[in-house]
Amino acid sequence: MKPNRAIVIHTIKQVIRWWPLFSEGYAYNSKVLGRVEPTEDFLKILLHVVDKGEEKSFIAVLVSGTGDPYGFIVCSESSDRRLSIVELFSNKKCPSTTLELVSEAQAWGRSQGFKTLTIKSTRFSHSASRFFKKQLGFDSEAIILSKKI
Repeated sequence: MKPNRAIVIHTIKQVIRWWPLFSEGYAYNSKVLGRVEPTEDFLKILLHVVDKGEEKSFIAVLVSGTGDPYGFIVCSESSDRRLSIVELFSNKKCPSTTLELVSEAQAWGRSQGFKTLTIKSTRFSHSASRFFKKQLGFDSEAIILSKKI
């Protein structure tokens, strides 16, 4: 059995090639998170990330040894040499997808001189938060409270 592998996305042509997976993932995450932005907005985000260049952004698709897609990660440089996870998706066909994608992003970020990998969400379940902290080594840095006015 061949191991999973990450395909790093550098070009618009690759974004278009993997658009069905990106679209599926963004739509699924939007439903879970209660986002209302159309899927086309995510295409703009992907193109912007690709346009930033290979030194400031990282997009990877995780595939099985036979090429079946399992998920993707999109990361972009933010302030203070932090690498932010913009979008992360697993289609649940492989239990190690999130771990493998975050590990790929972390290794790439380290090789590019980034000091911190961050992820933000308006809806982190307790199990997701526990996973990111215990399995992936993330720490909580802030709690944001808000009130509708």
